[in-house]
Amino acid sequence: MVSGIGPSEHLKELAVRTEVDLQGVGQNLTVHAAANIAMEMNQPVPEWALTPCEVTMMSRVYDDTPAPDLLYHFLLRKREKYIHSDQAMAGLNGVKISPNVTRPKSRGQLRLRSKSFRETPEIELSYFSDPRRL
Repeated sequence: MVSGIGPSEHLKELAVRTEVDLQGVGQNLTVHAAANIAMEMNQPVPEWALTPCEVTMMSRVYDDTPAPDLLYHFLLRKREKYIHSDQAMAGLNGVKISPNVTRPKSRGQLRLRSKSFRETPEIELSYFSDPRRL
C-alpha cells in the first residue's frame, strides 16, 4: 500500500498518492488460531528426531463439516523460538502439542500506520470474530 496500490480512501488518509485503487488490498487476512501446550521431559529428547513435527493429526469437531476442523501437531522438542520467552519453559528438553483451526471463518485486516515503509502496519487478527462455528 505504501507504493500507492490499495484502497484509495485509506491511502488518502496517510497522504499516499494512489497509483491503483484496489479495494481488497489489506483485507481478508486469514489466521489459524492455535494453542501451544508445552511439557518438560525428565530425559533428553532423542537425537534421532528427524523433523520438528513428528506427528500430525486432523479431526472433525462437527460431523456435518466437509473436511477436518482441527489440525494437531505433536513436536518431540520445543521450537527454539520459545526457549527464551514466557510462552514455554526454558530449554529444549520438552515436547509440545499444538492444536489449531484448519479453516477459520474469521477474517482480519492490515492497514498502514503511516506512509513510511519503515513503520510497521496495524494488523487486526480478529480471531473468532465470525459468529459461525470455528
